[in-house]
Amino acid sequence: MHIITTLSPVLVMILLGYLLRRYDFFSQRTVRDLSSLVYWVGLPCLLFYQLSTSSFHFADCGRVYAVLVISMAGCILAAYLLSILFRIPAGSVTAVVQGAFRGNLAFIGLPVLMYSFSGAPAEVSASVQVTAVLVLGLMVLTNNVAAVFVFLAGRQAFSIKAVGKIAFGIVSNPLLISTAAGLAAGALIRSLPVVLDRTLSGISQMVLPLALISVGAAIAGQKINRHLLPAGLATFIKLGLGPVLGYLAVRFLIPLDAEHLRLAMIFMACPTAAASYVLADQLGGDHELTASIVVLTSVLSVVSLSAAVGLFS
Repeated sequence: MHIITTLSPVLVMILLGYLLRRYDFFSQRTVRDLSSLVYWVGLPCLLFYQLSTSSFHFADCGRVYAVLVISMAGCILAAYLLSILFRIPAGSVTAVVQGAFRGNLAFIGLPVLMYSFSGAPAEVSASVQVTAVLVLGLMVLTNNVAAVFVFLAGRQAFSIKAVGKIAFGIVSNPLLISTAAGLAAGALIRSLPVVLDRTLSGISQMVLPLALISVGAAIAGQKINRHLLPAGLATFIKLGLGPVLGYLAVRFLIPLDAEHLRLAMIFMACPTAAASYVLADQLGGDHELTASIVVLTSVLSVVSLSAAVGLFS
């Protein structure tokens, strides 16, 4: 029952976004604008508000982050090895590797996590949510840096201009900036002014539904086409192997309590981030294969997220 109550709202909102785009209620421009609103305004407000108004333990954040990094490293290694084993064309290997480790934590992970803990005691729910927000900020930086190194290893079409653009994009990422600002505000200010508190609270409440609707709308415009084998490999690693590696890390290396284990498993069970497509397009990668991976992992993440919520609740 907990799986149904957690994932049903997520799936319904994603389906709503898909149908709105599929039947042209949303134009392609509207989809881009909606995603931009969530990414540049909604999510930064949510991250800042959570971090500036909540208390948390850095040790918990560090352990969850370490588990996610171990899982990510294992996914990268597995993606290279399986690409060699299945003779994936050299030009597609980078897309497979990036698709295998870069999760959609902001648009999918946070909504699923917050719905999963909606029935928990208030103090538990608040603690886990603020830990998730801080870990999200750390993973945004880690995923972007790792993706650039993956493209360098694949010898994609790099230039000084491209590298500079990517580097600027990393340091100016709104999720990183809002994470740092939220931590600073939480340390320096006892409480936010009432007007600012209510404004950020209101904006934060719109983020999760809009994020899920934008995911569904984005999926409606993509197709898997001929990329089934490499997309399938990336999907197997991202949704299957990654969570298993993370669980083994918790079991034998970095123990987590039940709540933070569920947090880590939900994050690791997320589909590939749509931002992977943008980076592949900017750096001359196989953006069509990347789009196929995003679509396939988004569809099949219903299974991985159901397992994460069902087994660790």
